[in-house]
Amino acid sequence: GKNYNSIHEGYAVLKEEIEEAAEEMERIKTLLSEIWQNCRNDEIKEFLGNAKKMNLYALYLMQEACQIAAVAEKIGGKIYE
Repeated sequence: GKNYNSIHEGYAVLKEEIEEAAEEMERIKTLLSEIWQNCRNDEIKEFLGNAKKMNLYALYLMQEACQIAAVAEKIGGKIYE
């Protein structure tokens, strides 16, 4: 890539960002299971608290997705160039 020392470095940075996004997605999936248990057990307070957490985790996932896009742009250039 044009902004990394080698294409291998660009790949490594991209892979790291994708792995971080995958970790956030796993947190979301785990929390969804908790939310389902809250629902099944009619735990309204816990359900609402976990929904707030879901919002936060989704924002973290969005940040990771933005970092993936930024790295890909740094490697290959803007799509609208």
